[in-house]
Amino acid sequence: MPTSAGNSRPCAPRRLLARSVGPAFQSRGPVFQVHSVYRAAIYLKGQGSAMLVCLVSGDYEPPPNGMALAETIDLRSLELLRGAAASLRDGVLSFDVVGGSRVEVQFAGAKREEACHAGPPARLGPSFMMSALRLESQVRKAQGMLSLDLIGCGEGQSGMQERLLDGARSLGRAASERDSEAGALSARRLVGLGPGLTPSGDDFLCGFLAGLRASGQEGASELRFILAVCAAVEGSLVGTSDTSASFLRCAVLGFAQPAILSLASALANDSPLEAIDSLERIFRQGHSSGADTATGFLYGLSLWAQGYGPFSDHDSAISKEAVC
Repeated sequence: MPTSAGNSRPCAPRRLLARSVGPAFQSRGPVFQVHSVYRAAIYLKGQGSAMLVCLVSGDYEPPPNGMALAETIDLRSLELLRGAAASLRDGVLSFDVVGGSRVEVQFAGAKREEACHAGPPARLGPSFMMSALRLESQVRKAQGMLSLDLIGCGEGQSGMQERLLDGARSLGRAASERDSEAGALSARRLVGLGPGLTPSGDDFLCGFLAGLRASGQEGASELRFILAVCAAVEGSLVGTSDTSASFLRCAVLGFAQPAILSLASALANDSPLEAIDSLERIFRQGHSSGADTATGFLYGLSLWAQGYGPFSDHDSAISKEAVC
């Protein structure tokens, strides 16, 4: 039994508190292995499950398959190794650490995040326009590979960006026309497209599906389109990373991160300050992932929601002059 130096008693476990738990995390477990460790996130793979779940530092917005800590911490300091055992039991997530000690994350009192937008449909009013302008400003700081302005009428700055924009435009046209076959084809082209742990194409798709759903359009043609795109995404997950595939699986199931749900609620109630605050929370998700997710959400919403729009090559709600 491991002991501290000069002491015959076992080492006390390091205890942390969680502030929130996502809906896709709540249904997983109870046995995991550490898949990968980064500064702000630890990814876990459950037995018999293709979806990874994660533990994120308190300064990060928790994904639907995540648990967020109450404090900001460099998670590499926990000294967890790939393949280390983890388990869920009685409101505690426990890890085995090198040397025989343990890390315990208590989440029994943590907030249980909602699975999806359950309020009135989001609308394209003044709060949407303010959100779109704030997003353009963020993208212009090189914090995203995609933007509403570029999707609508601009040209990409690199070969990869042009491929992303072309895929986004194709998916948008298919959604506008409720063309399920074209939508599925466009979605396949976006999966795994772009650099990083979560490629921009994947981030865009997660936001795009959430935007379509937040519009409140639930006719037969809309449901067929969403199902076709989801099936195409799920069938293409081999083309992206395990981490990104897990986020896409959440999107296919209808889950969205809390900040996206807050943004949808703010747009439904036309609350501009709440909308901008929600956007800022989304932007904190990685280097460009937040901006690309927000782009997908606002673009998808603009195609089906009531109000201004939609964005198109000839009639964009966001003009280049407005965001320069």
